Amino acid sequence: MDYGPLNITSFGVALHIKGNTIYNWYRDVLSGFASDGGQSVHTNDIEVLTRHGTKVVEVPILKPDNFGDKMAIDEKLIGEDYYTMMSNRETGKLAMACKSIACSELEQVIKSHESSIPQPKSITRDLSSLYEKVCTDVFPRAIQVADKFHVIRNLMEAHQSVRIRHRQKELEKRRTALKEFKASEKQRLEECESLGKIFKPKKFHYKEDRYENGETALELLARSRYLLFKFNHQWNEKQKKKSHRLV
Repeated sequence: MDYGPLNITSFGVALHIKGNTIYNWYRDVLSGFASDGGQSVHTNDIEVLTRHGTKVVEVPILKPDNFGDKMAIDEKLIGEDYYTMMSNRETGKLAMACKSIACSELEQVIKSHESSIPQPKSITRDLSSLYEKVCTDVFPRAIQVADKFHVIRNLMEAHQSVRIRHRQKELEKRRTALKEFKASEKQRLEECESLGKIFKPKKFHYKEDRYENGETALELLARSRYLLFKFNHQWNEKQKKKSHRLV
């Protein structure tokens, strides 16, 4: 439980003990958390300089021994606050947890232990300019690598933006047709009033071309969202036909 993710209730099932009972036992007795009222969690709080004066930044975890050659940095939302996390990619151990995502604050926190923190050879990070600057200023010799998750996510977002753009073009055709219909109805109303005839309004009907499977272009673009989440060799026959219609 101390060194890896594990559901504590699984122990309760094995020992025929209620999950809450064994959880409270671990929290209040075995872990030693309650021995000092949890004060040991924030022993690494560090005072930093800001534009408005000094500020105390909470650093629940800062273990120089857990730093290594290959590190990773990312933000994590805990409760309502964002934390910056640094972990060792080789050992999986957490090296730093800092309650801040401000560049200057992170730099001061790391540099406060600069003598004891070894310089990593590579740092895996997201594509934000924030962590790019932090890594460049604090770890100038480290090679910065964009992590796979954010690269794939950006690629998926780019695919979706193209799909949405084409869908907006189809919707614009519908809006243009509706605008022309309203203009013609207004003109017809004026003609009826000038001739003293009864005006009977018509309903707007927008006829869209349909493919052989009965789908319109708008329906095809709306239903192809998850198609873009797969490689083309993973498509079934229906998805392959749908993809050819999108080209």
